[in-house]
Amino acid sequence: MKNILLAGACALAMSGCATITRGTSNQVQLRSNPEEARASTSLGQSCQTPCTITVGRKDEFAVKFEKDGYEPQTVEVKTQLAGSGAAGFAGNVLIGGVVGMGADVVIIDKALPRLRELENLFGGRVTCLYATGDVIAREVTAADLVIGAVLQPGASAPKLVTREMIRAMPNGAAVVDVSIDQGGCIATSHPTTHDDPTFIIDGVVHYCVANMPGVVARTATLALNNATLPFVHLLAEKGLDALTADPHLRNGLNVHEGRLTNLAVARDQDRPFTEPLTALGAPGAGRIIPRRIP
Repeated sequence: MKNILLAGACALAMSGCATITRGTSNQVQLRSNPEEARASTSLGQSCQTPCTITVGRKDEFAVKFEKDGYEPQTVEVKTQLAGSGAAGFAGNVLIGGVVGMGADVVIIDKALPRLRELENLFGGRVTCLYATGDVIAREVTAADLVIGAVLQPGASAPKLVTREMIRAMPNGAAVVDVSIDQGGCIATSHPTTHDDPTFIIDGVVHYCVANMPGVVARTATLALNNATLPFVHLLAEKGLDALTADPHLRNGLNVHEGRLTNLAVARDQDRPFTEPLTALGAPGAGRIIPRRIP
């Protein structure tokens, strides 16, 4: 009866940060029981266990472990998440979370200053791309998880992810539409609840819970109260004069005396728009724009 050589590969320990990160390479530790086995990879690397090799973040490869008197073992290392959704690589790569090695993260935005800020913050461990239709289509159709978070204050979210993109995603992939409170930025989204949060279309799991912070209702309420209470005090003290004096508070005005004072809402509803200061009767202010706002 042959002795069995136990072998495996694992990502080197990382910090307890919850951020999924990406880089151009990753270190993988090769171990066996007993130790001092010969490990050779399909990438042409070899070492004696325990040892560490450096591979590309997206490299998929096999590792063969051999030791005299033991049956050789081969470990397949793949770069997709395990089908069960557990944190870790398919194959025998064991990690304690989807950190650094479990996923490649791409951030897409139209704000170049924000993209530069994120690149500096993550030190190149994420890929930041300027948002174009081609970029969104390419990245979405190759992704295992897409999180859509698009905000146009006062307006409906644009449908940036089309039905065709959803069809082209890998089977079992998932999308999270954070913009669902503004109508959603994914064409196949519709609002769901915390009691029944997901549905599947074209093999893609959709999570589109309206009011997502409601899952931690007390914490969310306290946070909202802390953010809005100073404005409540201002309104209580000065009434409508507070809107005239504070442009930030005035930007939150949507309707006054039957007039729409939010340009985005007026555009979406094809209704006349009135400048907030004009509606409030402030001296020297305003404009009224009829329907068909460009």
